[in-house]
Amino acid sequence: MKILIDTYSKHDMERSLFEYFELRKEELLDLFFEADEKSNKGSFTDGQIFNDVINSFIEARMNYDELTHVLFFHLGRRLNDTCHDSPGLNLYELLTKPTTMSLFLKHHGVVFEPDGSKLNLLYKDKVISLDDNYKHESSYLRWRLGHTKRIDFCFNGFMLKDQIYKNSYARELAAVPEFINVLSNYLGDINIGNDYIKNSEYFCFEYCVPIEKIIFDSDDYMAINNKSLYLINRVLNRLHDYYAYEERYIFDHDNPILRLRDDDIMEHEYFVTKEKISHSMLK
Repeated sequence: MKILIDTYSKHDMERSLFEYFELRKEELLDLFFEADEKSNKGSFTDGQIFNDVINSFIEARMNYDELTHVLFFHLGRRLNDTCHDSPGLNLYELLTKPTTMSLFLKHHGVVFEPDGSKLNLLYKDKVISLDDNYKHESSYLRWRLGHTKRIDFCFNGFMLKDQIYKNSYARELAAVPEFINVLSNYLGDINIGNDYIKNSEYFCFEYCVPIEKIIFDSDDYMAINNKSLYLINRVLNRLHDYYAYEERYIFDHDNPILRLRDDDIMEHEYFVTKEKISHSMLK
């Protein structure tokens, strides 16, 4: 049985919490009043005190049945041939296996060759150095292609859907994926980016993932019990915003970033649905 907090909308978050904690709306409002009162320092709000109150509430009411799954919202501009593909590959596999992405790049003369845990970049049959520090894109490519101590091949997404289209990242991805944009600029071949835009569509993919598989970007080594606490804390913080402010003043800068391990992939079995994103949806 899947136990999760529905983070799709304000209404869904409220309903899920009311069911999970057997909570009434009046009790939720009392919690927010207490957290506001104790954390109010006149000219500012003490965020640590606010979250201490929220966490004490959660810990006192946490069900013995721990949360088992997390909703995971991935934003991605997909090449047309992959728009109906529900799995999500990590960057290493996406670039080295015969995928639509690797074939698209090969058509533009770009190939990635495995070299241990890192990837080497070839362009028109020549190895391209990533040590050109005169180009600011070089440090990004070294990081994404495994040439630094911290590797970032991971498949990532967000925990909350309610305001995701207000997220600055959502607007940035509307044009072209960051990796493709940086690669195109580094190689001085704008046709790569332009061709990608013309042959792709922008989607939000929704997955329901076992909680043990996900990593919160804020803490790589968070224990499962702490994941449940942190998740519910973030949901309560977002609901507090809805009660404290008009919705037009609520943004998405604090939406927790989720990711899988660098060598993991998003399996088809976790796919729920997808939504095509239009420019009018981006706020």
